[in-house]
Amino acid sequence: RSRLRGSVLANRLSSNPDYSVLLLENGGNPNPIQNVPFYFQSLLHIPEIDYGYYTVPQKHACLAMKEQRSYWPRGMGLGGTSNLNCMFWQRSSPHDYDRWAKLSGSDDGEKWHSQKGNGIYVSTVGHDNLVDEFLEAGREMGYPTKDVNGNQEPSFSRLDVSIKEGRRFGAYPGFLEPVLDRTNLFIYRYAHVNKIHLEKKTNRAYGITYKRHGVERFVRARREIIISAGAIDSPKLLMLSGIGPKKHLENRMPNQSPSWEKPDGSHHDNIRSFYCGHSWKNECAWERHNLNTVVDYFSNRRGIMASAIAANAVAYIQFILKRDWKFEE
Repeated sequence: RSRLRGSVLANRLSSNPDYSVLLLENGGNPNPIQNVPFYFQSLLHIPEIDYGYYTVPQKHACLAMKEQRSYWPRGMGLGGTSNLNCMFWQRSSPHDYDRWAKLSGSDDGEKWHSQKGNGIYVSTVGHDNLVDEFLEAGREMGYPTKDVNGNQEPSFSRLDVSIKEGRRFGAYPGFLEPVLDRTNLFIYRYAHVNKIHLEKKTNRAYGITYKRHGVERFVRARREIIISAGAIDSPKLLMLSGIGPKKHLENRMPNQSPSWEKPDGSHHDNIRSFYCGHSWKNECAWERHNLNTVVDYFSNRRGIMASAIAANAVAYIQFILKRDWKFEE
């Protein structure tokens, strides 16, 4: 989300000709093969497009993983992880984001689903494998078939994805590619930011140091500096700049004197697993991937390769945990 937000900010800020915007990106343009939705999982772990982070060993999770560490993919390049994710488009719950609650609603038209064509393009998965059976199962359990990206009540529906005409549609084509010709927007690719510089008396950020093509450079900001490096690299850059929990900075970076103490935060991600049941084995994506599907995709931009790992439906089910769970620190 942070990288997508960076693309949005670069677009919105540079729309004002009075502003000069410098966008520094550690990677380059999205790799063309990333446009093919089907291959998203095969492109993980590639250093040029994925930072390839792992979590620290977990106590109560990742029990089947090596060293109980979870792989945490993060996209490198303009558009960030929107070039690497599985393209599922699910809106956040209004219960988690109360300020956005009024934006919820049913799929009645442009009120909740804009048709202007700006930003991320969202479509509904086109292939119908087991969709009817899935929706019917939901109805048997008492759940309506409705748009889960509308008012978000418990329901079953087809899956929305950020795919346009069989191609991934992330932050780069949505917000950056259309404005590359703006004369007040400067994009430096392969530029790694190392430090944010703060004024000693006021702690006001006034510039950054970055390294590009082996040369370290300094750039001063006229107005402000916006960090949008993701859930891992944003706090990392802050701490490298002396901003963060004082105790952590003193223990982990003894040579870095804290410039500004800020309380630490936390972040979590979900663990996901896939399986292929015997009853629908022939519907598994990789088992149906052959020369015909490749030709169909590159000729017509359709078929299983134009989909997000063969997923095509989703359900929001409401339930209540009655057991009191206790976790050790």
